[in-house]
Amino acid sequence: MDYLRQETYSDIDIQTGHLLCNHHSPISRNRIHYYPYETMIKGVQCKQCGAIGTFVAQTQRIMMCSCGSQISKEAYILQAIDEITLLKPPHSKGKN
Repeated sequence: MDYLRQETYSDIDIQTGHLLCNHHSPISRNRIHYYPYETMIKGVQCKQCGAIGTFVAQTQRIMMCSCGSQISKEAYILQAIDEITLLKPPHSKGKN
């Protein structure tokens, strides 16, 4: 990252920057996505095996996947929130 903080850049750096800017397409946050809830697989995805919805409570504080991977319930809940946010990003508070 220190490389990005330098004050002078080579011509190739500048050309690469222009090329990236010219080919960048910003993500539209105004697009509405519809997902049929009935057809979705419910549950959190295991980071180790990739399975969805295979976690069960092992103890009061630990969730375990069918592959044996363990995660704290707190991390499980935070991951669930992150995955829900992928489907429905938080709304902005409006233009100022």
